[in-house]
This record gives sequence, C-alpha cells and structure tokens, in this order.
Amino acid sequence: MRFVLIIVLSTLFCKISIAQNGYADGYYITFGLDTVHTKIEVNASKLGKKIGYINEKSKKKKFNANDNIEYGINGLPPYVSVAFVKKYHKARYFAKVVQDGQVRLMYYQFKKKYFIKKTNDLDAIKIKRWPFRWQMMKFFQDFDDLVEDIRTRKLKRRQIETIVRKYNNWYVEFYIPYLESLEREKR
Repeated sequence: MRFVLIIVLSTLFCKISIAQNGYADGYYITFGLDTVHTKIEVNASKLGKKIGYINEKSKKKKFNANDNIEYGINGLPPYVSVAFVKKYHKARYFAKVVQDGQVRLMYYQFKKKYFIKKTNDLDAIKIKRWPFRWQMMKFFQDFDDLVEDIRTRKLKRRQIETIVRKYNNWYVEFYIPYLESLEREKR
C-alpha cells in the first residue's frame, strides 16, 4: 500500500513540477532520423498540433507533425507523426503511442482514431472500422493464433490494445528465439 502511495505521489509531483515551467526534458526525431535532445513544451491542448521546444540557442520555437517523425517527453509515452490520408502526406498529426514494441499502436485523441505500424514500416496504417477483421488478419499474418482469434471474433476492434499487446509478447517470447535458433543452425 505504501509503495502504491509513493508512486502516485511521485507521479503527481512530477506532473506538477513539469506544468509549472511549461517545458520538460525531451527529444524529437527528424525525418532525416536525427535525434535532438531538448526541452519540449508540456501542454495537453496542443498535443497533435504545433509543439513548442527550446532550440540550441535557447530560443522558443515550434514544430509540427510535418517537420518531425516523433517527439517525447522523458517519462511519458512518445507521440508519432501519422498521416490521415496516405496520398497526402502534408496532412500529418501527432498521435500518442499507447502500445509499443515490434508493433506500435497510436491513438489520435481529437478524431478518436487508431493507427498501427511495425517498427520497420515507414508509415502507419489507419485502423478502419468496417474492414477491421480483414485489415488486422493481413497485418498480423505471421501469428496464426492471433489471426484465428480475430477471424472468429474472439478479439474485436474495441480490444485493439489487447491484440497489439498479444502480438508484441508473442514476438519477444517466441518469434525472436525462433529466429535466433535458425541463425544458430546455419552456423
């Protein structure tokens, strides 16, 4: 009980101290894959739009999802640039990463949309409402048991976080060791 109380109080203290000065330690990643460590503005109402940061000359600047791939504030989930329309990449927004791993699940709170991508993919895919099962069966095709659960509707759209968590756990616990065993056999 004391442990839980300590965690709650330290989290609250951390959020209060961050909110007081408006900026917190963080980073952003450019489309050129350069990681820049800086101070990032903390303001929930602006998440997904223009993000304030302090540049190397200590000047306050702003960037948006068309400028950078990702940004994050230390200790909080990162935000990733996603495009709502695949053909029009200039209409990008920042979506919060809600599940991280081999597959990243992002949520854009203003439009209540989920996006998904594997770590090697450049662009995220918007999760659609109606062809959800077919879209997810194709996306997770390398994990047969998960595909079967989606096909038979044991796992539904509202359980997307569970689906991604299951896939990421399977990938770490079974798929990576399987690939490593294949590599050992080649030697």
